[in-house]
Amino acid sequence: MAISLARADQEVVIERLMSRWPTGFDSARAGTADLCDLFHQSVDTVSETNIAIMAPVFRDYGGLTKFQGRATTVRCAEGNPGVRAALNEDGAGRVLVVDAGANMRCAIIGDLLSELAEKRGWAGMIINGCVRDTDEIKQFAVGIKALAPHPLKPGKRDGGLRDVPVVVGGTIVCPGDWIYADSDGVLVSKGELKVPDNAPKGKIPLTIPGAAKGAPNSNGTANGSSSAAAAALKACSRSSLLSKLTEGAAAPAVPAVPAAEEEPVPRPASLSGLDGLSAGGSCDDDRI
Repeated sequence: MAISLARADQEVVIERLMSRWPTGFDSARAGTADLCDLFHQSVDTVSETNIAIMAPVFRDYGGLTKFQGRATTVRCAEGNPGVRAALNEDGAGRVLVVDAGANMRCAIIGDLLSELAEKRGWAGMIINGCVRDTDEIKQFAVGIKALAPHPLKPGKRDGGLRDVPVVVGGTIVCPGDWIYADSDGVLVSKGELKVPDNAPKGKIPLTIPGAAKGAPNSNGTANGSSSAAAAALKACSRSSLLSKLTEGAAAPAVPAVPAAEEEPVPRPASLSGLDGLSAGGSCDDDRI
C-alpha cells in the first residue's frame, strides 16, 4: 500500500522533486536523503508525519548497504530460534527487524543465518543487537545493520515473539511497515513511498554541478571544457609528474632560502650575578 497523498501534498512533493532534480526523478538512484527531502517535513516544522527516522546507531555489516522492503519483526533477548524460523521462510524482498533489546552480551546472527537470508530472498536485516562472523557476512548479497560485533553465539531456549510491534533505534516498527535503508540511515514508513504518477521522471545527470571545467565526470568525459584545459589538468596530475620523474626528468630546482643571521641575545641584567655559580653551588650563596 502506497501512502495516499492529497492533491496539495502531491504538488508540494513535485515542487521539491523539481527543485532537487530538474530533469526528473530517478528512482534507481534515490536514497534515504532524497526520500526525506520529498516526504519528510523540515526540522524547522513540528508536525505529524508518516515517516520515522531511526537513531543513527547502526553499522553496516552485510554485502549490501542499500535495501528496502516490508518489515517482519522478531522480539527476542539472547536467543535466536525465532530469527532462524523467520529466515527459513520465503523472504520475498522483505526486511527482518529484530529487537534484541540492544543486548551486548552475545551475537544474534552470524554467517550461517546471513547466508540463509540471502538464499531465501530477504532484502536485509536490522538487528537491535550484535552480529558475529563480520568478515564472512559481508560477502552475502543481503543488507545487515547492527549495533556492534560480538564473538559469542546466542542461546537456543528463547524463541522470542514474532510479528509484534518493536522499538528499534528509538522508532516503533510494526509488521508490514516499509523500511528504507542505506549508508545515511533507516526510514520507517506506514506505506510505500512512491512519487506521484504525474511527477516528471528521468535520469539524474552524472555531471556534478559546480565542478571545475575540464574535470572528468563519472562517465570519464570532461564537463564541457576545452581540450586545452583538460590537457592542463592532465599535465598537473600526480601520475603525470611521477611518470616524468621515473623517466629521468630532472625535478624543478627549489631556490635555497638564505639562513637568517643570528644576533646575539642580550643577557638579562638580573642574571649577571650568576656567572661564577658552579653546578654544585649552595642555595645559601649570597648571590642568589
